[in-house]
Amino acid sequence: MRCDERIELLLQTLEELKELSNDGIPIVVEGMRDVRTLRALGIEGQIIHLGHGSVINFAEELGRRYNEIIILTDWDKRGDELSQRIAKSFRALGGKPNTRIRGRFKKLAMRDTKDVEGLYGLFLKISH
Repeated sequence: MRCDERIELLLQTLEELKELSNDGIPIVVEGMRDVRTLRALGIEGQIIHLGHGSVINFAEELGRRYNEIIILTDWDKRGDELSQRIAKSFRALGGKPNTRIRGRFKKLAMRDTKDVEGLYGLFLKISH
């Protein structure tokens, strides 16, 4: 993939994330730094970070409150596992987990950053 194509796809993915968030679909991230990063990137909708409790309990709470969520955990090994566990538990409760955006960021940003927190620096870099 050419560099300009990759940049365009990264920007499109960020815009899609903003649109879905503005439509009321909450974004699930791992920590407060991820929340701050997404705010700095212009995400204004609800962002929920994992607490220190059980992932299953967290997913069940989400399932009681929402029909759909966007899972945006880091794209390292731990983030992959968290994404799978949250998606599986949320789906079991009848919810619709969106992992598509995470997958696109993972594919497009992997060589520059392995986590949500690094997206801000990546977008600064490609905007120059």
